[in-house]
Amino acid sequence: MECASIDFLTGPSPATDQSLDNGSANVRVAYQGSSGTATEEMLLKAFPDCIAVPCKKFVAAFEAVESSLADIVVLPIENSSAGSFHQNYDLLLGHNLHIVQEVQVDIELCLWALPGVKKNDLRTIFSHPEEFAQCEHSLSSLSVVKKNVDYCAAGAKIISMQNLGDAGVIGSAQAAESYGLNIVECDFQDALPNLTRYLVLAKTADIPKEYGQYKTSIVFGLEEGSGILFKALSAFWMRDISLAKIESRPNKRKPMRTQGTEKHFNYIFYVDFEASTAEARVQNALKDLKEMVTFLRVLGCYQMRETVFTAPSCELSVSSA
Repeated sequence: MECASIDFLTGPSPATDQSLDNGSANVRVAYQGSSGTATEEMLLKAFPDCIAVPCKKFVAAFEAVESSLADIVVLPIENSSAGSFHQNYDLLLGHNLHIVQEVQVDIELCLWALPGVKKNDLRTIFSHPEEFAQCEHSLSSLSVVKKNVDYCAAGAKIISMQNLGDAGVIGSAQAAESYGLNIVECDFQDALPNLTRYLVLAKTADIPKEYGQYKTSIVFGLEEGSGILFKALSAFWMRDISLAKIESRPNKRKPMRTQGTEKHFNYIFYVDFEASTAEARVQNALKDLKEMVTFLRVLGCYQMRETVFTAPSCELSVSSA
């Protein structure tokens, strides 16, 4: 596992409801990245007394929770301008963890470089593909080569260690200082606000109540048939259950389906709806849905909370060209 080595806590692991209490200490939170990343900024605000468990890959962060090296994992799932983080949806189905919370963060992305380097000096920019997607318009005015890294701090480390005077990194304001880089341009992202939605997952699911504001996330595959997706979603419409989001992903186990003599791509569907699985109307909707699907899994039922954090604003270190 490519995850930071930490000591096990003494005593039992925190229960799910305790681990999501912002006042709880010693909650071990796994995430992809390293010190100074936007994700670390978010989790230190959401869980100020937590033990951060940085991992090189998202899959390693999931495995950290599954092996009890961490109590929860935070996973970015969509951005307000760049859209869904598609590969992260696949992780939800590939691991047996439960969504227990969501957190939204307004992130300011900055352009960094070595001291004295100006924006027009840049020929290469390092960042994560999702950060690149959030800065497409800003990047269009620069003649640069984009190089993907797993997290922005990795690009900062490359520039610092190799003393690259023609390279920059896109990332959060905090990480620049950790690697001796200066901020060349603040607010490098294309849109304001720049909200990223994170899911918080744990080994133990929350037990929902019948009443209260809840969101439920499910994933299912469909049988063949005309209008089958419409029929599946009608199970919620007939019971006045509000759908918040639907996302399709390739069915990797069975990528193609045959209808008559024609072959079609085969999809699975992730759906978020605003209701609790403890409600009778939801139970009836899921019962009807089961009759039309190849499989159905509830990924989590969690309370809807307005939990929005703002990342710290950057201060320009060097005047841009």
